[in-house]
Amino acid sequence: MPLQWFPGHMTKAVRQIKENLSRADIVIEVLDARIPLSSRNPMIDDIVGKMPRLIVLNKADLADPNLLPQWEKALKGEKENIQVVQISAKTGKNLPQLIEKAKILCQKASWAGRRGGGPWCWVSPMWGNQLSSTTCRDAEAGMWRTAPA
Repeated sequence: MPLQWFPGHMTKAVRQIKENLSRADIVIEVLDARIPLSSRNPMIDDIVGKMPRLIVLNKADLADPNLLPQWEKALKGEKENIQVVQISAKTGKNLPQLIEKAKILCQKASWAGRRGGGPWCWVSPMWGNQLSSTTCRDAEAGMWRTAPA
C-alpha cells in the first residue's frame, strides 16, 4: 500500500476552500505578523490564483516593527491584485485601513455584486481554524458579519 503524504483532512480542507472561493469576490488572508510564512497555508497562492486578495498581518503590535515593512513588500510583490495591511485585532490598530483596503478590492473585483446584495469575501483565518464568508458591504459599518462556510 503506497504512503499518502497528504492527509485526508487536508484534502477535504482544500476542496472546501475551493468551493467557498467559487462564491467569493475577494480573499482576505489573515496571518500572524510575528511569523507570516509559518502561519500561511503553503498552497494558498495556487488555490486563490489571481483573485483579489487582502493579506492581513494581525498581531502587528507584537511583531518586530523593523521587519513589518519588509514582510509587506515581500507578500505583495509586484501583484496589483494583492493589498497588505498591518493590524492588531486586540487593540484595534489600523482596522479602518483594513476596511478601506477591503472596500477598494471589492470595487476592483470585476465580478463584484453578481449575487446581489454586494460583493462577498472569503476569509482565511490564521492557522485555518475556521472558514467564514462575509459581506464587504458590512465593512462600511465597521462590522464583519460572518456565516458558516
